[in-house]
Amino acid sequence: MQKIKIGICVLACLLGLAGCSQNKNADSIGSSQPENRSAENAQADENYGINGNLRVLSMSDNSYCSNENGFYYRSEFSEELKDGIYGYHMMYMDYATRQEVYLCSNAGCNHDTLDCTSVFSSDEVGFDSIPFFYEDALYLFSKEYDNDGTTTVEADFGEVSTGSTESMQAALYRMNPDGTGRTKVFEFSPDVTVEDVVLGDDTNLYFITKELTSEQSGNSTYVMSSKRNLIKVDTESWKESVVCSMDFTQDKIEDKWRVEGVFDSCLVLENTLYKSEASWQELNENDDLWKERYENSEKEFATYDLSNGAFQVVYTIPNKDLNVCRQKGSMLYVSKENAGEIRQVDLMTGEESIFAKLDGSYIADTYDDVLCCWAWDSVKDNTLYFIKYDSGDVSHCELVNKRTGWNLEIKAETKDYFLVVYDYDAIDYGDGSYEVEQYKHALIAKEDLYQGRGEFLPIRMVGKGM
Repeated sequence: MQKIKIGICVLACLLGLAGCSQNKNADSIGSSQPENRSAENAQADENYGINGNLRVLSMSDNSYCSNENGFYYRSEFSEELKDGIYGYHMMYMDYATRQEVYLCSNAGCNHDTLDCTSVFSSDEVGFDSIPFFYEDALYLFSKEYDNDGTTTVEADFGEVSTGSTESMQAALYRMNPDGTGRTKVFEFSPDVTVEDVVLGDDTNLYFITKELTSEQSGNSTYVMSSKRNLIKVDTESWKESVVCSMDFTQDKIEDKWRVEGVFDSCLVLENTLYKSEASWQELNENDDLWKERYENSEKEFATYDLSNGAFQVVYTIPNKDLNVCRQKGSMLYVSKENAGEIRQVDLMTGEESIFAKLDGSYIADTYDDVLCCWAWDSVKDNTLYFIKYDSGDVSHCELVNKRTGWNLEIKAETKDYFLVVYDYDAIDYGDGSYEVEQYKHALIAKEDLYQGRGEFLPIRMVGKGM
């Protein structure tokens, strides 16, 4: 009998256009070759400093990115190609023509072979690959799923083939915005897992690497990480060096600082501060213990200055009440369920004040000029609320998804427009659930969205969308 592994995620929060020929291989590829420095001493060596304009390039496992000209996304699943192998497609929505196309300009291409610039072989790129823009080039950060913090349960299902268990080596591919000139420019060490965060300054890309280990108990296996390091990759030499260890507060019960954002030369970090210890076996077997432990914990925020290595905890908030926090610039915006307000915390001084009072205070996301908020009770209210940073003025947008009545999804923004999912082609199962066959995208002027004017400019779709 063979066994199949079922991944069960341990939750970390409470409740709820180019031609069809290209050079796909570089003559020489950068690789993970750290300079002779350790994570422990990296915070005390000469590796401080950024080369201007530190910014977030990707903050999660989004399979899409955008610039002022258009929106790119990788197909959710691989598809069988003409020669029998499988691959992903890179799709592009052009804002000027409002047309979606495969990232390929060959009019006679069927987009079903590896010669097509829109096709990425599933043997070449990982399932969790992330596209992003950097210095006018389109990149694909190829990586596999990061199963840090997950529990795997082995169950006997008889003669079931599980396929290859080899892990794909994370890598970076660079190409022109039209998909041509694709080149593998960097490979990470095969011994590390790379997290989803991608940062950049004028000459470097930044990533968080770690080593994964596992512990087994009965038929359950828990995956955990160690040696988490912030590294930077020089985009001229394609050499890697360690900036610092991410273990900033090793005296705490759990120390897993995550990057929430950046401002100036600082990382904004978030960590869950637990007050009691518990083994993964205890938490895996007792949901009430996990819930109680989380409710007694605190969410803490800190800054780490890359220019000098200064680390400082700036703000903490108890997790007894549901809360959501979002960073924009040097401000942290904080909302608690049923509080009817959003507070702001200056990350440089720690000073806290009221930013806005409104019922729809769940902070969904931050954009260039506004906070976007939802109601905490999405059953009663699926509309959007926008708060301008400069004035604190609140506007209420009553537009919702035309098919389902759910929240509009904002996918990208330009200087004057948002790209939104405003409708679905979907099968209604009659129980409140839908099977989406196509996500309908449209541009809408920012002020039209803020004021709830449904002046959508639809994108002509050829793919499923995101």
